[in-house]
Amino acid sequence: MPIAAANAPIEAPRGLAGVIVTETRLGDVRGREGFYHYRQYSAVELATSRSFEDVWYLMFHGELPDAAQLTAFRAETAALRPLPDAVRDALPALAGAGALAGPLAGLRTALSLFGASVGFRPLYDIDADRRRAD
Repeated sequence: MPIAAANAPIEAPRGLAGVIVTETRLGDVRGREGFYHYRQYSAVELATSRSFEDVWYLMFHGELPDAAQLTAFRAETAALRPLPDAVRDALPALAGAGALAGPLAGLRTALSLFGASVGFRPLYDIDADRRRAD
């Protein structure tokens, strides 16, 4: 497909079938085949047999944790779970608005408010250690 001129519309197939927007090692979805994987592990298997922290660790570290790694990771992440007051106070209004905008809109807004409340920076402005901490 030729490169489009600036501000010219881009022609894309209906439903974006066959359009690749990025390459990733994190996940692979081929819905018609029933293939849903995170880092080469079946998402269905992970959802039915592993904890949230196991999968979180897998996403960040590229492997499932052993018992000691999981214990350390749970201790590390437990301290990060309390919500700032501004976010907690806004949640009822966001939940109420969800009836109009949908739950993902409320989640997106809460996440943006959380990031602003704790000082998250854009990913391209921070190093790998700060990205992991955020």
